[in-house]
Amino acid sequence: MKNIVFVSLDDIALDFLESLLSDFSEISSTALKFPKPEDGDIDSRCCAFIEDDLATTTKVDALFIDISLSGTILDFSGIRLAYHVRLLLDNQFSKAPIILFGETDLSIITQFDPLYPIIFTQGTYLHNLEQKEIRLVFERIQEGKLKGGKSPHDFASQVAVPRPSNHLTHHSTANEWSIVQWAIQLGMTKDAIQALPAYQSIQSELFYKYLSALNPSLGIESNQGSITPISGEGRILLIDDEYPKGWKAIFEKLVQNESNSTISLEVMEFKADNGSVIEFKTQGQEDIIYTCCKKINTGIYDLVIIDLRLCDSDFESTLDDPSTLTGIQIIKKIKELDKGQQIIAFTASNKIWNFSKLKEVGVTNYIHKHSPEIDNTASVIREDIEKAIMQIDLCLEKKLLKVIFPLMVVGKRALESTGLALRFFDASVEEEKRELFSAAGATIEAAFEILLSDNLERNRLSLLLVHKTLEYLADIFFDKDGDWVPLTITFPAVESRSSQADPATNFYVFSAFPHNRPDKGWKSSIRNKAANLIAVFCNKNQGLLSIAELFSDQRKNVIHPRKSEDIPPVTLQELQSYFHLIHEIAKGIQSHP
Repeated sequence: MKNIVFVSLDDIALDFLESLLSDFSEISSTALKFPKPEDGDIDSRCCAFIEDDLATTTKVDALFIDISLSGTILDFSGIRLAYHVRLLLDNQFSKAPIILFGETDLSIITQFDPLYPIIFTQGTYLHNLEQKEIRLVFERIQEGKLKGGKSPHDFASQVAVPRPSNHLTHHSTANEWSIVQWAIQLGMTKDAIQALPAYQSIQSELFYKYLSALNPSLGIESNQGSITPISGEGRILLIDDEYPKGWKAIFEKLVQNESNSTISLEVMEFKADNGSVIEFKTQGQEDIIYTCCKKINTGIYDLVIIDLRLCDSDFESTLDDPSTLTGIQIIKKIKELDKGQQIIAFTASNKIWNFSKLKEVGVTNYIHKHSPEIDNTASVIREDIEKAIMQIDLCLEKKLLKVIFPLMVVGKRALESTGLALRFFDASVEEEKRELFSAAGATIEAAFEILLSDNLERNRLSLLLVHKTLEYLADIFFDKDGDWVPLTITFPAVESRSSQADPATNFYVFSAFPHNRPDKGWKSSIRNKAANLIAVFCNKNQGLLSIAELFSDQRKNVIHPRKSEDIPPVTLQELQSYFHLIHEIAKGIQSHP
């Protein structure tokens, strides 16, 4: 006995079909009413119908679907239901013959419904609701001659389901697609993935079903094992309006590392007066920018990962200036205050102008939320997640830049302050000394800027530029023989750190430069001049003297290694102390009475 399922919103159509079937003794039928439009959007109704009604039917040898399931003109929602049926994975009736019926011309369908290609696929038929045509179809079903459809993957390969046309809907779909795919590739359990709001949301979306059928390797059953989590140390702030859908869980998974308990994740939340969490979309753009900047400017976050689109205005179809995006405005304001703050842009957009604008505001790192139309293979997604982890680790390695930046800024401003040269020198050399002060300020800034680059030698290059800054300062206050030259202040007596000091000049002498050296070369060395700058302008600070000594040694090893493989690494911790040295000397010069 064959069984046919009739689907319509119209009782008259159902009664008509069942009346025609009375002459076919070897065919039974099941009539099902499709949910009404007020019961939800079309995809939700299709899924509810399949799960609650169609799935309870024990046998489906053919499926008759009313081409219009809303009863309105030019509505072809029956075609959409047919797609939902064909794209069902591991289901006994996904390959059943589908007969779309209704009083509609094919030319009208192809003109108004982009999903019309299903009509030309194997196992799908279009018929008018005419007695003769329908009876012929019944005869072929009874004889077992009506061919069914192909597998969901083969069907998906023959058609194309367009992405949602609404900007907000498409953004949401892309986000949810990325969340689920990241969860799969990160090795999250099936139960954990199914518990994600993003997973629950997209199960009813035809676009997601199409992509899943087209790429079976991206299904929830295709878990390919875990990915090595983030290894860096620090505090991360995630700013994403859709974090509740699963991004929070994804990044919590990324920072899970049993061997590393020194990394933490926090998400940006907006809260009502009673402490309850409220959605981003309830906030205006200005409120989002102000609140996010205020939180970041506390200085406690080593890395900020931020979505570019955070409020409804960011999704307007007329938007053609990426600088108006909320995320970019936040980044710009933060970078104006501290270029060293590590920020990674988190975006579903692959538009080149977004990346160009990010570069303009000082962000070279971004994580791309995968586009379901393009980035839809497991290998690509997995590779990009691994790249994202590398970027996060790199940014955490560079977290000290947010501390170095204000040291550089204050030092540079001190060295470039108006009238500084005239405080120490007469008019005859004032211009020359002013240029040296300016060069020192520009060089310490360059020393910081190189640290923002991707140059593999950036730390060593920065060390050399910081040292060059120190050389400029030495050239300002000492002549080529190492003698003190300012006319407006008297060189003070300086206590020696060692017994090898030169009592005749009171110059500060490091033990590495013996007093009895015949040419007295220690006096004109940058090492000794730096010590005397500290003595004069930093009150002989012993900590700074130790830094200067280490600085000189490390610079020498970088410039003159015994072997190329012996060039020592330069850490940001070391560079921080050298920027601190310039910062203190510069402040001392500026504030000297």
